[in-house]
Amino acid sequence: VLSILSFVHSQGVIHRDIKPDNIIRRQADGKLVLIDFGAVKRLSIQPGGSPLVSATNVVGTFGYMAGEQGQGRPKLNSDLYSLGIVGIQALTGLLSTQFQEDEQTGELVWQHFVSVSPKLAAILTKMVKTHFRDRYQSAAEVLRDLAQISPVPVYANATIAANASEQN
Repeated sequence: VLSILSFVHSQGVIHRDIKPDNIIRRQADGKLVLIDFGAVKRLSIQPGGSPLVSATNVVGTFGYMAGEQGQGRPKLNSDLYSLGIVGIQALTGLLSTQFQEDEQTGELVWQHFVSVSPKLAAILTKMVKTHFRDRYQSAAEVLRDLAQISPVPVYANATIAANASEQN
C-alpha cells in the first residue's frame, strides 16, 4: 500500500480515507489495491515545488484520521498516519478506537499488545506520531526504512519452527 500511496502522492493527491475497508486484495493477482477515492484532496503546488494544502472540510473516518486532518488541514503524511493505524490494528487485532494514548505525550500506546521487532515497531510508531512534523514525510521514506529490516522467517506452526531451530 505504501507503493500505491507513493504514486498517489506524486500526483498531488491526498486520499484522506485510508482504512481497512478501503484496502482490498485483487483476485486476479493477489495484489493489494487502494479503493474509494471519493474523499481525495488535490494539492496546489507552490513556486519551488512544495505542496500547499488549503483548509478544507473534514473528511475521513474517526479512528484513522490524523489530528491535522481532523482540523481540516490534511497533509500527505496524514495518509501515512492512517496507514500506520491500519498496520497496528492488523498486528494487535484491536479496533483503531481501542488504542490508548500516553497521558504525557499524546502518542499511541500499542506495543505491549503484540511482539514485533523493535525496528518494525519504530517504523509504525513514527508513522502514527501525533504531530505531522514528527512523522515520516513521504511513503518513500517509510519504504526505505522497511527495506532495511532483515526478513525474519515465519513458520506456520510450532512443529516446523522447532524443526528449523534444531537444524540451525
